[in-house]
Amino acid sequence: MNRLTKLLSIVAFISLGVATENTEEAIVEKLAISEESTSNDVSTNQDMLPIDTDKIVKVRQIKAQKRKANALYMLSKHKNPVNSSDPNMEAYSARIQAENKIKQNQRNGFLKTFADGLRKKFQTKRLQAPDGENAFKLPSNAEAK
Repeated sequence: MNRLTKLLSIVAFISLGVATENTEEAIVEKLAISEESTSNDVSTNQDMLPIDTDKIVKVRQIKAQKRKANALYMLSKHKNPVNSSDPNMEAYSARIQAENKIKQNQRNGFLKTFADGLRKKFQTKRLQAPDGENAFKLPSNAEAK
């Protein structure tokens, strides 16, 4: 058993030595292969085409305009929903319309009750001349000087 482990350890060291044997020729060959395989490098003989920056800027501006138009469309669609075939938009539209009616009624209701309360407290009458116009004529700004 002792001989077997010695023999196997010697074989392992020899195979390790052969596997890691790197000569200068092998290293140069590996470097040459790796340099040939890179495609990022551009040869100095090849002319580069000029980049058309104006075209790129125009394309970006057009894309920005399209995005802005789409955003404005979606915003207006959600601010002023219209009944459509989409059941979600129908429900949303009905809810928004109901909220708007409630707000309008509350605003009108508040102003109306406030005005009615003032009219009850302070009785007012309109003075009219015999020809149907206002009895008092207030001066204009030019006459006030």
